[in-house]
Amino acid sequence: MSRDSKKKVSILGKILGLLIFILIVLVIVIVLKKTVFKKDDKPVKKKSEKVETIENFDYYLYDNSTDLYKKLYYELKDCLKEKEVNEEEYAKLIAELFVADFYSLDAKLTNQDVGGLDFIYSSIKENFKLNAVDTIYKYVKSNVYGDRNQDLPEVSEIVSATVTKTAYKYSKGNINILDPSAYVVNIKWSYKKSSSYQTSAKITLVHEKENLLSIIKVQ
Repeated sequence: MSRDSKKKVSILGKILGLLIFILIVLVIVIVLKKTVFKKDDKPVKKKSEKVETIENFDYYLYDNSTDLYKKLYYELKDCLKEKEVNEEEYAKLIAELFVADFYSLDAKLTNQDVGGLDFIYSSIKENFKLNAVDTIYKYVKSNVYGDRNQDLPEVSEIVSATVTKTAYKYSKGNINILDPSAYVVNIKWSYKKSSSYQTSAKITLVHEKENLLSIIKVQ
């Protein structure tokens, strides 16, 4: 074999070796992309964002609110526009909105995304959330990457809600509440699919401020 022929064979060998090396690198990148970096390719869902608020109140409509929640939200908005607010209707709608949000676990991003907190008395809100995370929200899996495979409930309908006016007294630690005009709402609801989750509750609301009703107890 001539010197030129040997040189050509050597060059071809180097090119072939380089192509094989590049092919191996591409295969490794593809495998890593499908395994280690699989989740990085998926769009990350963001925490729910506020899209609307009721003037003079910290009640919000969120971008992931259910259809039922949206319907009740606008009913509450209309109720609070009145010069003389019907407090029984106000209390009923707050209880209904709480149920529609708190028990619709399927709409939540993680188990830290506790619903209904807008309606909880400010002094007990943090403890209420901690308790929810340790109980009903405990087994809610993350849906940050939109790949959650879990059968979770969504409240579809408020079946009934009856309002009773009552006096209420609460004292624990530095929290002391005495409200002679509190409200108790006995409420029942149903889910989109049959579910073993809770379908009724007794919700107590008190005046946190003169014109602000907040939930102080859920039984």
